[in-house]
Amino acid sequence: MVKLMNSNEDIRSGIDWIFVVRELQRHFAPFATLRDLRPIAARVTPRRFKAGDVLFKEGEVGDSLFVLRSGGVALSRKQGTEQILVAEIRSGHLVGEMALMGDPVRRETATTTVAADAIEIKRKEFLELA
Repeated sequence: MVKLMNSNEDIRSGIDWIFVVRELQRHFAPFATLRDLRPIAARVTPRRFKAGDVLFKEGEVGDSLFVLRSGGVALSRKQGTEQILVAEIRSGHLVGEMALMGDPVRRETATTTVAADAIEIKRKEFLELA
């Protein structure tokens, strides 16, 4: 399957689209139809990160969340001069959702622990799903 995805862009984008729609249904709109989710799925952004990349930093104003497709993310907070590990997020989970559900200021820094794929959902799309 991986060889097929890597050799044919149409197949890869079709699989990516189905993944996006399923994740939107799973996390936000379980009773929505494919027709309902198609316009939103077209506007979310697939993102790829290398190990050690920062998704967002503590203190930034957040306007999006991430659905982690693969890989892992470490959430850490600054305490004095040290970064303290708060949580480790695995694939299939949300990262950064609190910035869209309350205080938009990021409380942690999110750093990939290994290479990761994610879907970035901006505030507008999040509100449509909610």
